[in-house]
Amino acid sequence: SLKGLIVDHPRVAWYRLVARKSSPGLKRRSPEVTNEELGSLRVMVLVREDTILPSQYYRPLLDLMVKSVQTPWVTYANVVTMFEEVAVAGKTEMATIMVKVYLGQGRVVEYLDFLNQRDLEKSEKATLFRGNSYATKANDQFMKVVATKYLQQVLKPVIDMIYEEKKYCEIDPTKIETSGRQTAESMIEANVATVASYVLRASKAIFSSVRQCPPVMRLAFKRLRKRVEETFPPNEDDNA
Repeated sequence: SLKGLIVDHPRVAWYRLVARKSSPGLKRRSPEVTNEELGSLRVMVLVREDTILPSQYYRPLLDLMVKSVQTPWVTYANVVTMFEEVAVAGKTEMATIMVKVYLGQGRVVEYLDFLNQRDLEKSEKATLFRGNSYATKANDQFMKVVATKYLQQVLKPVIDMIYEEKKYCEIDPTKIETSGRQTAESMIEANVATVASYVLRASKAIFSSVRQCPPVMRLAFKRLRKRVEETFPPNEDDNA
């Protein structure tokens, strides 16, 4: 029962889980199998109660959030940074919420652009977007929200093929398992060729799917590339 739970007070307890004796649509378990033989399961459950008001009550805040990324040089741009500061312990959750809010307002590209510019100002070229910053979290959650179905459609055939073929792909000399007359070197060479073929198939699937890629993601990363080139102009010596 949820009546005994107190808001913002975690409750730690053990509850014994047992199998149901019978249920429509489920196969009956063997009568000789006891509950003790079924093993145990440890579950962490989070119950949260939120009060959600009618949408008009949030309109002033949404308008301020939109303005903060449309004109980031104005002082109320700090609205975005304020959300970043209060989300120190939950960057991923806050990033997901903010991405969805700005998607709903049609301003997610401007939002990500604002975060990325702030991140670029504090980053070095060698470690660009490798940190655990709020911008990297937001970009990551943005891709998950808008491009998960796209990624599944594009890579599913390749992943299904890899799974069905079940080829040995180990290329670490310390973990290679030889069989028969094959030497470790010959197996590694063969496995490298197998892995390379899979990578090539996946790369071709991705690069040939430009039209399937969500337009908003293409626009967001076009803007990101422009910002990176402005901050770190390409040199002739670069091998990019």
